[in-house]
Amino acid sequence: MISKLLDNPTVTKIFSLFIAVLIWLFVGAQNPETELPFRNIEIKVVTQNAQVEDGVSVVEMKNNTVDVTLRGSKNVLSRLSAGDIYATIEVDATAAPGYYNLPVNLTLPVDGVTVTGKNPAGIDVWLDRTSSVTVPIRVTQVNRLGDDYVVEPPTLTSETMEIFGPASRLTGIDCAQVEVTLTDQNMGEPLLSLPFTLLDEAGEPIEDANLEPALRAVTLSPNVFEKRTLPVSVSFLNRPEGWLSQDFSYTISPRNIEMLVPASQSVNVTDYDAGVIDLSMYPESDTVKLLISNQYLEEGQPEEITVDLHFSNLVTTKAELSSLGYDNKPEEMAVSLLTPLPLSIELRGTAAAIEKGIPEHLRGIVDLSDLNPGETKELPVKIITGDPEIGVLGSVKVTLRAEAGSSEE
Repeated sequence: MISKLLDNPTVTKIFSLFIAVLIWLFVGAQNPETELPFRNIEIKVVTQNAQVEDGVSVVEMKNNTVDVTLRGSKNVLSRLSAGDIYATIEVDATAAPGYYNLPVNLTLPVDGVTVTGKNPAGIDVWLDRTSSVTVPIRVTQVNRLGDDYVVEPPTLTSETMEIFGPASRLTGIDCAQVEVTLTDQNMGEPLLSLPFTLLDEAGEPIEDANLEPALRAVTLSPNVFEKRTLPVSVSFLNRPEGWLSQDFSYTISPRNIEMLVPASQSVNVTDYDAGVIDLSMYPESDTVKLLISNQYLEEGQPEEITVDLHFSNLVTTKAELSSLGYDNKPEEMAVSLLTPLPLSIELRGTAAAIEKGIPEHLRGIVDLSDLNPGETKELPVKIITGDPEIGVLGSVKVTLRAEAGSSEE
């Protein structure tokens, strides 16, 4: 009976359809449709017309993520994660600056899945042009030092600062304000790195995370000076070691001056060096005026130092120099002496030394470091007396010609 029914084509078709429906119902029961939420999906910005000059861009977004609910088969949804879903907003760079609500667009990685929920559906964004402005750096100094110090405006590594950010927010910036408190601990520091605050025209602080200064800190050098009374000193050239106080002496006026010494140098400064006096230029007792060139001189101080030279028991004599030696002479250079020898030298020394006669070690040296091949030049002669009680009066120069070669005329 059953075999006869199965031989009937109509019955066979009905039976096959019945089996198919049973299989479909069984599979559907094992993989039902369901809804599944995906949270904190990052929203990316896609810029249209990005090539336009001075276009707008996103400055702020109210939300950076979106929650999405998808509907589909359980097997398909279970294989997805939030990282598989691509969420974007589209920004037109040609738009006017302002605030907009832009829809969130979703791209799904599989077919057969539908979006049943999106929170938020749109994102509030602020569009503006990115620009920069240069503002001055202003310093406020708080002086914690005593009356023995003078504080001047500091030296800034940079007088201005560039600020980057939304064009509409840059117009309200007036300056970058930095405060430095000067104490015994930092007054001599060569550089201080200090935080700063952006201020508006009313002097109020600006706190805006969208503003990006070019500098992380302001770098400056304090200009602090200590009031000091320093003794005045001078140095001498051509002063033989054997000249005692009864042979040569000097007086300085004033002996002390009031100065403002930089705090960074205060420990090392013990006197004021007025300058160098070449005694060979003064044949007899004389007065020398040395201008005070130090920029840190206190107000009311003299403009020059007076040095009185006293040559009491020294006598002079003449000598002849028959030969010269050379320093710094290149081997490949030949030197011709154009000044005839001997040279007349005037010497000054103690009476006892002069009475002994001209020192046998008297010699002259010419430094050739400034003479080049092909040049003819007048150069000074350094006179070495060989006697610690005899010095030189005046200066001596000779004319030399340098030529390429290894022999000396």
